[in-house]
Amino acid sequence: FHLALSELMPSSDVVLGVGTRMLGYGTAPAVVAQGAQLIRIDADATQLTRTVISDVGIEADAKLSLAALAERIG
Repeated sequence: FHLALSELMPSSDVVLGVGTRMLGYGTAPAVVAQGAQLIRIDADATQLTRTVISDVGIEADAKLSLAALAERIG
């Protein structure tokens, strides 16, 4: 997870967060690159805007939503 935070997220165009509180090191919110789109999937709707505001927030079961996404994109 630390590799994603330090190297991948700051240079990403889109970040898909699934069932995560979007916390970086310690309790600080994770940093998403300026202009990047953040898509979050979480069963708890309050997490979708709790630490980092998502561009697209999906309240859903992680396993079911990822299975549907995988089926859709092939």
